[in-house]
Order: sequence, then structure tokens, then C-alpha cells
Amino acid sequence: MFTDEEGFQWCNYSAMAALAFTLWDISITTADEVEQIWRKPWSFLKLTYLFIRYFSPIAQIMSTVITLGLAARPVLTKGECMFVAGFQGIASQMLMLGVQIILILRVRALYHDPSRASFFVDTLLRGLFVLEFALMTTLFGLAIPQIEYGPHCVVTAFPSVAIGFLLAPILFESLLFSLTMAKFYRSVKDGWGRETVLARFIQDGIWAFLLPFVFLTVNTCCMALLKGAISSVAYSWLLAIPPFAGYRLVLNMSHLLTLNERYRPSAGVTNPVLVDTIPELTQPFETYDCTLTTDLEMIDAESYQSRTDLEMVDTQSFQSRPESASHGR
Repeated sequence: MFTDEEGFQWCNYSAMAALAFTLWDISITTADEVEQIWRKPWSFLKLTYLFIRYFSPIAQIMSTVITLGLAARPVLTKGECMFVAGFQGIASQMLMLGVQIILILRVRALYHDPSRASFFVDTLLRGLFVLEFALMTTLFGLAIPQIEYGPHCVVTAFPSVAIGFLLAPILFESLLFSLTMAKFYRSVKDGWGRETVLARFIQDGIWAFLLPFVFLTVNTCCMALLKGAISSVAYSWLLAIPPFAGYRLVLNMSHLLTLNERYRPSAGVTNPVLVDTIPELTQPFETYDCTLTTDLEMIDAESYQSRTDLEMVDTQSFQSRPESASHGR
């Protein structure tokens, strides 16, 4: 068994490793971010991306600085320890909910159609998300006064109610994953399972669920089974892995739009997952003018290229050309 001092050291090692991983991944994806995010219009999805992308390292640094600062003080009150635990819990909750917003947008896009099933899924996800937020907040508020602290305000024992704080997102994300796989199964039955874009879209959803799920489960097991300061050893990865999965999903979805031209609406693809899902989900980043695309397809390519001075042509004269252009085609 680890002593509290040894557990405190291992918690610090784990925190440094998580922070190093986060900063490393940010550094290697900066070019993609500039191309796929910063050059696009502002949107809700863009704001969510930026929040989970940069609040993650900020929260990790602040948590480490606060912990090390308190470690230098000989005597700490329970109120100070509750402040540290409160900050860490709120930060992890905000990041987990931010990632879930992206997962919800993916599922809503997959089920985006005028049917009653789409309305039911949308209403269900909204209701469960609000319920999860309320449940996590309540459980965390009940757990804070019951948490036991050791040297340097390191948590040495969690109350049983604190386990529910992590079980709630595990259950909700399991539902999101099930809905994603159900849609994928339907697409496979329809003969679209081997499409490159669809396969990439589903693969991203699988690993983006499994990776945070593993770390949430590990943290839950540590809280429930380990005693002493070592029980907090995996906490820092809650601030690193779920945000990593979330912002990687956004970057990958932006890449999917340009992966292959034949998956765009102008290519005549009829699979609703490819035509509707990806543009619907990434609408803030890539906007397709389907009307313009249809008009251009009706114009002969050679004739179109010869119209370099289109703006100089009288509008009435231009409108008289579609019929002759389509005959030329």
C-alpha cells in the first residue's frame, strides 16, 4: 500500500504526464486548427471546440499550481481543501459536458430527418442532458462535505455518493454510443457500410466513446476501491482525455468534408448519412450552396469556362442561356 506522501507524489507525476500529453497534442494539431477552425465563421460548435481545447490545459495548470501552492503551507483548513476539490470537480464536469455537447450534435445529425423518430431522439437527448447536469451537480454538492483529505489537501477517501458523479456521464455516453451504432447498423444494411467517409465518421465515434469511457471507469474504480491519496491518481486524466476526444472529433469531421469530392451533394450521392449528416453537423464550418451547385451542373463545362466576364453580361441575357447550355451538354 502507498502512504499518503507517496500517493501525493504519484498524483503529481500523473498530473504532469496528463498536462504534457495535452500540450503535445495541441502543438501537433495547431496547423489543422488554423486551417479548419480559425478560418471559419464563428458558431456554437466552434465556441465549444475552443472551450474544451483550451480550458483543459488551463484547468490542469491551475489545479497543479493550487495544489503545489497549498503543499508549501504547513497547516490547511478543511475549507481550503474543499475549495480545491470544488474547483477540480467543477472543471471536470464542465469539460465532460462540453464533450457531450459535441457527441449530441453528432447523434442529432445522424437522426436529422422530418420523421417522428428524429423528434423523439432530439427531445430525449435534450432532456437527459439537462437531467445529467442536475444529477451531477447535486451529487457533487452532497459529496464535497463528506470527502476526506490528507496532507496537502489530497483526497484520501471518497463518499459513495461521489461515485454517482462519474456514473452519470458513463451511462449517458453509453446511450449516445448505442444510438450511433444503431444508425451505423442501419446504413450497413442499406449497403453503405464500406463508404470511406461513413466508415471514418463511425470509427471516430467509436474511439471517441471508448477512450473517455475507459478513463471514467478507471477513475470510478480508483475512487471506489483505493484508499488514501493514491485514490486520486487518475483524476488529472479526466481533464485531459475527454477534451482530447472532443476536439479531435471536430477536427476530423472538418477533414471528412474534403476527403473525397464524390461524397458531396453535387456528386449525386443518395446515402442520407453521407449527404445529410456530415454537412448538417459541420454546417458552421463548411456551407454548401446547393442551388448554385445545381445551376452549375446544368451549364456545359466548356461554355462555363468561357464566361470569364460574367459580371459584365446583362442579367436578362444570362437568364436566357440555361436551355441552350443544357442542350449543348
